[in-house]
Amino acid sequence: MPTLVCRTTGRRIVLEARCVVGRGSWVQLRLGEAIVSAEHASIYFDGTIWKVRDLGSRNGTFKNGQRLSQRSAHQLETGDELQFGGEHEPIWSVRSLFPPGPAAYRSGGQLVPGDGVTLWLPTSDDPEGCVRFQGGHWVLESADESRVVQDEDEILLASDTYRLELPRAPGELIQTTESTLDAGAASAAMQLRFRPSQDQEHVAIDAYLGGQLYPLGARAHNFALFVLAQRRLAERLDGIPESECGWVYATELREGLRLDREVFNLQLWRATQILKKARLPAECLIERRPDSQQLRIGCADLIVEPCPSQAG
Repeated sequence: MPTLVCRTTGRRIVLEARCVVGRGSWVQLRLGEAIVSAEHASIYFDGTIWKVRDLGSRNGTFKNGQRLSQRSAHQLETGDELQFGGEHEPIWSVRSLFPPGPAAYRSGGQLVPGDGVTLWLPTSDDPEGCVRFQGGHWVLESADESRVVQDEDEILLASDTYRLELPRAPGELIQTTESTLDAGAASAAMQLRFRPSQDQEHVAIDAYLGGQLYPLGARAHNFALFVLAQRRLAERLDGIPESECGWVYATELREGLRLDREVFNLQLWRATQILKKARLPAECLIERRPDSQQLRIGCADLIVEPCPSQAG
């Protein structure tokens, strides 16, 4: 994660895609020194590299002891030292300039960077869990749990410990990171089509994205998705606002499916991994409200085909 650390106080800040530095109450990095302007400087990711720009401050922004020209962007590199307001002001060291987004440090010190607004652990190819931004919170999801997490939390996955590096919110990251834009567009464009058997004991799912068919097969975990899809479609027909359609308490759904918590969570996790392996937007499959323990199927474009007996 891109971070700044104050050499004097040890204060640390995880950079979002754009971080304004100054004395104003609205900035991301607020400094108390009187010689710092309300909006003093900006540190931002331009899609390729990190840059710093003085915003016309009276007393200047310094990089490695040199005062920067006003209103001009200057590239940042790991190890650079920044000062705001004068060359005798506290020094902020620039560390780990990866693209903005979630990341984690494994117990051995290895950095695991995220992809857009999602962090897959231990790797995106063989994940045991993921951290993603949802409902105003960073949420850890795995086969065992779904819970809100915060910056610098330590989590245990696959017998290894990870210390999370999480920005306050993705914010402008969603608007400036190309991969996130692509993922968001793909999530909105994906369609899920459910094909239940006559007795509904088997449900096949087909995904459509960009005019291409992705057969996902008939798997045990598909029935839970089928029930969630039916609920969202039924409430839509009842005139419930789309933002409120399909939400159900996890305990209610588990009881209806007669699944214990461990099996239920494992089934939803496996469903997510099937989409991910097919290179589909897995992050949109299940939406959660961590504060209320509600969930729903996240894909809005849903089609449930009639059972063979109904079709005949």
